[in-house]
Amino acid sequence: SLAVTGVFEFPKALGVGSAVPLGTLTYWDAGGQVATKNAAAGANKLIGKCIKTTVDADTVVRVRMSQ
Repeated sequence: SLAVTGVFEFPKALGVGSAVPLGTLTYWDAGGQVATKNAAAGANKLIGKCIKTTVDADTVVRVRMSQ
């Protein structure tokens, strides 16, 4: 089955400036196969909002998915 709502952990983009603050819209970067806060001018697809602040070194981000 496929879930489209709820809270899920996604692999997070890494590097300086990749931290995702609580409540930030989060996008899926299909090329990098990671969640990011960067919409990339519409190239990355919205997946939801971050529900727990991350730091640059974190490897996952918790996202409440939206439809």
